[in-house]
Amino acid sequence: MNRAVRRAAGSAALAALALTASGTCPAQEVVAYAEARPEIDYEAFWAAVPRVKELARESLVQARELLEVMERLSTAEKDEAKLAEARAAARELLLRYRDNKATLVRTVDVCLKAPRDREDDLEILRRLRETELVGISWDKTKFIDCLRDLAGALRVRFLMHPDVLKFNTIEASFPRAPADGILKAIATGFDCDYYVYNGEVVVIKTLKRNDIRIQQFLDKHPDWKYWRPQEVKEVEDDL
Repeated sequence: MNRAVRRAAGSAALAALALTASGTCPAQEVVAYAEARPEIDYEAFWAAVPRVKELARESLVQARELLEVMERLSTAEKDEAKLAEARAAARELLLRYRDNKATLVRTVDVCLKAPRDREDDLEILRRLRETELVGISWDKTKFIDCLRDLAGALRVRFLMHPDVLKFNTIEASFPRAPADGILKAIATGFDCDYYVYNGEVVVIKTLKRNDIRIQQFLDKHPDWKYWRPQEVKEVEDDL
């Protein structure tokens, strides 16, 4: 394959670099969960269990409260005072929910012995959007190998969810296109999405089987408020 990568640098001319994948640099790995399972620090895991349970309970309560606030937002469109109050409550809940999730991620990272020197997510997003790839050509190339090519060009780490079929093959050519456009094109072709999170590009299935089922149920029951506890109906005693 004759491939090169060009990166935009302000108004300067684009500089051509060879597009190659490297298996030696950790920042350029493509890891599939089915292949490489993370090492676990079991002592740290058992020590973290009480805190993880506490965070899970708090996050569940916050998620339910947030859904209730979003309901108030949708019904208070013409009342500026109620709208401002609901927006402030939603913001406070979102901040608390985000802080809880960040604490949970840090706790789990210790259990998984995750490296601490991960690259900033915004830098990876910037590189995806500003890197232009030239002369990309794949001929019956495995999806995971295509990601390895992109990982080498972008110097980022990819993580594939187990549901993603990594051995599906791709036949495609991109004479000149931004890296995020190429990644979106090949991911969409396999019903996948990608997210930049915690210093990695995570590739997941867009909708899993259970997601499709719940969406079908919601379409048939639009008024179902799944976050509210079910009302227990009293049954009369015949005796």
